[in-house]
Amino acid sequence: MSDGKASSAAEQVTPSGSLTDLAEEYRRTRAEVESSILPLATSVDGRQFTFQVSLHGLTLQTGGYVVLEGDEERRFGQILSMRPDSESAPDLGLDTMRSSMLIRFARGEGVILEGDLQPFHDAVVRPAASGDVDSWLQRVQPNRSALTIGELLLAPGWPRPLMRGASTDIALCAVNPDPARPTRSGSCSSGS
Repeated sequence: MSDGKASSAAEQVTPSGSLTDLAEEYRRTRAEVESSILPLATSVDGRQFTFQVSLHGLTLQTGGYVVLEGDEERRFGQILSMRPDSESAPDLGLDTMRSSMLIRFARGEGVILEGDLQPFHDAVVRPAASGDVDSWLQRVQPNRSALTIGELLLAPGWPRPLMRGASTDIALCAVNPDPARPTRSGSCSSGS
């Protein structure tokens, strides 16, 4: 039975303030800690890397190109996988928190495409600018004829070349230049 004077649990006063005030402080503190997670990468073999980055303002994406900068070295890489992850605040060395706090961030793996192939720790990871991608693609593009079949998905403006070689016939059969006129599996012409 209620006489209309009972307050909600959120309005109840604790020694530290109302529960609503405590919840707001918790959310504000967690957002501040999560936003301050540094975008850092580490590699133990110089060929693959792992990284962590804040979910706030996330600009990295799976398949995207990245630049890794640290120890006066610059490396060019590509993200192979990325997923959300979390750690409790005490596990992150934040023992001053009054209660357990779950800190959320992104974690992932990638491959080094160019640069010093030595192990590194705490290199800053950032999305590659179009100029970084342009420079890298020009350095690695083979000097032979190619058929342009579209653009690179995660590097808009850069043509997707199909190189003449052993897999050309298969690729030509798989690409349909006119979706309005579907091809039959036996009707592809040879790239030879």
